[in-house]
Amino acid sequence: MGCMLRRLWANQRFFIMESINLTDLHVGAQLRARRTALGISDEKLADALGVSLQQVLAWELGVTRIGASWLSKIANILDVDSGYFFRETDAPASRLN
Repeated sequence: MGCMLRRLWANQRFFIMESINLTDLHVGAQLRARRTALGISDEKLADALGVSLQQVLAWELGVTRIGASWLSKIANILDVDSGYFFRETDAPASRLN
């Protein structure tokens, strides 16, 4: 897709994060939307995956790219197929059996 320049203020310091991929941002937004729609906290998702809360937040913000194996685990927990995270809609597709 493309890259964008993203500016974040943290602890009154200005950080510029270059080359955040728009696909990573979209996948992270889809992850957060599905998680919140199911009423699952970010802490509970982190515990279920065996990762830190910071890792889940980094995925949701698009700061860190989600690997294929992690995306598969996340999809199983959130009861969607992996392709859901790449779709433009928020409606989950039927899972393939």
